[in-house]
Amino acid sequence: MPEDEVDDYKDSPKYSEKELRRRRREERDRKKDKARGVWRDVWGNKESEYEDKFVNTHADNLAACSCNMCVSPRKSNLTKGPAKKTMQEQRFDMFAEMEEDMA
Repeated sequence: MPEDEVDDYKDSPKYSEKELRRRRREERDRKKDKARGVWRDVWGNKESEYEDKFVNTHADNLAACSCNMCVSPRKSNLTKGPAKKTMQEQRFDMFAEMEEDMA
């Protein structure tokens, strides 16, 4: 690297440990607020003893749960046969059948 070029990495501002902890806490609080919003969308605004447990466990991972409403139909043990297909595949099959009938 030529001497007249500036190394951006060395010149970038460095955060103190205190600043990094503060940023991590803010990020964690933001995730908890989002998880609390998911809880209230599902269960309503009523207070519950399970709300804090849900918020703490789901703050880092807000993926859909494995209940029958959230899980993929392919992975569900309750769906069988053509219902195992996704909605997009079911629509495609429906339109393919319509085209066959029209031809």
